Amino acid sequence: MKRSFYLGLCMAGGLLFSSAPAQAQTTLDAFDLPASPGQTINQSAVGNSLFSSATLLPSGFNRQFQVQKISGPGDVITRVNFSNSSRLSYSSDDNTVGRTRLEYNHTGLGADLTSAGNADRFKFLAGSDLGTFLDIKLTSALGTATKTVNVAFLTVNAPMVYQTLFNSFTTGGTFDITAVTKIEIEARNDAQASMDFNFDSFETTTNDTVPEPGALALALPGLMPLGMMLRRRMVKKA
Repeated sequence: MKRSFYLGLCMAGGLLFSSAPAQAQTTLDAFDLPASPGQTINQSAVGNSLFSSATLLPSGFNRQFQVQKISGPGDVITRVNFSNSSRLSYSSDDNTVGRTRLEYNHTGLGADLTSAGNADRFKFLAGSDLGTFLDIKLTSALGTATKTVNVAFLTVNAPMVYQTLFNSFTTGGTFDITAVTKIEIEARNDAQASMDFNFDSFETTTNDTVPEPGALALALPGLMPLGMMLRRRMVKKA
């Protein structure tokens, strides 16, 4: 009898889990290319911008980054995959203001960032010892979409997960999220102080659909009557 009851309960639980959609996740940039020693740009001249060479990524985008010094006596430096770190790191010296900008150009007609409707947001790991802002701009053939994301004060070596929904972007024209030709991300420090910023991963994803332990605790009592009903049917058939 117990065996029949648990069998029914497992069957009901299987229905619960099979009804949940699979999580879609696509890595746009893992910052592990180019291979070590990676790329480094050091800018010491005010007002000038230096550009890296382009790197083709598995996501179908060519990535290039730019470093600009705005003011101050020191340098601003951006590195990608320095010493196999698999991250982008930006730093500015004391009393120095600068910015770094990432540009992703799609090699085809445009990328479907929704992965055929399975993804609805950007997800990235980032950390800054002063806090910073990320200005994100998307371009499609039909228009543009923009958003500023506030990256909070954090320990640089322990980045935090940030997620921003596609539908939270301010759009210009008739923007097409399924045919994105360019992604631009700019990190900046507006204060005249030294800053360190790390960017560890950049992905598209959807919300995690795996049930939380608390949700399971609420669901199991509701499944028990269904398990009992299945057990009784099996007993009657016997």
